[in-house]
Amino acid sequence: MNVTPQMLTVEQVAQLLGVSTRTVTRKIHDGDIRAVNVGRKRAARPSWRIPATEAEQLMGDYHQPEPVAHHLRPTGIPQRRAPRGPNRFPVTKAN
Repeated sequence: MNVTPQMLTVEQVAQLLGVSTRTVTRKIHDGDIRAVNVGRKRAARPSWRIPATEAEQLMGDYHQPEPVAHHLRPTGIPQRRAPRGPNRFPVTKAN
């Protein structure tokens, strides 16, 4: 029998959605995600719990993007790094 928990932690929801815990917490504070603070009211770091039904709805909204190789040009040729150091700006002598 597969038992799904009724409430999920911020870390569990972030892992399900493929986003950071900061993103989930920010969306809780913005009101985009319904959550319950099960910790103390004035705690420095509240303990949020998100209903499993809310997480299921969010999974439909978020999708995992395809990984993009930012270090490659569209042709697949690696980009050349800019020179560093004191000679990075070539000096041309005018005659």
